[in-house]
Amino acid sequence: LCNSVGEKPSAVALKLGISKATVSNWKRRKNGATDATALKIANYFGITVDELKTGIKKEPSIPKDEELDKNDAISNLRDNVLYHFPDATPQDVSALMNAIEGTDLTVQELIRIAEMFKRMSPADRKFVTGIFEAYTEAK
Repeated sequence: LCNSVGEKPSAVALKLGISKATVSNWKRRKNGATDATALKIANYFGITVDELKTGIKKEPSIPKDEELDKNDAISNLRDNVLYHFPDATPQDVSALMNAIEGTDLTVQELIRIAEMFKRMSPADRKFVTGIFEAYTEAK
């Protein structure tokens, strides 16, 4: 990695606040980097900690059409929720989206959703119920 950026390991270590003794111990395989140090090094070189440890650069994965369709559907659903509930806080919308997507909810999210339902008109309650039903059937 150091060669790829034209630097010596000691220079990189100095920039990252890692002692020469620590680098020497790594070279002699006396010990390895701590998780925090490995993350610092990986970030410096723009790679993941896993790539640093294995030496294998992972290619970014290209999402499949089904994944893109699901992401589009979730984005459209969020837009619909925001349209119907313009006064909702980001936390309210997040809680409602988690409920719709079937994510395990925290107590705070359940309380938010209950409070939202109290404020909803009958038409809005019907809209949200319809979303739950449609999303459940699509799964």
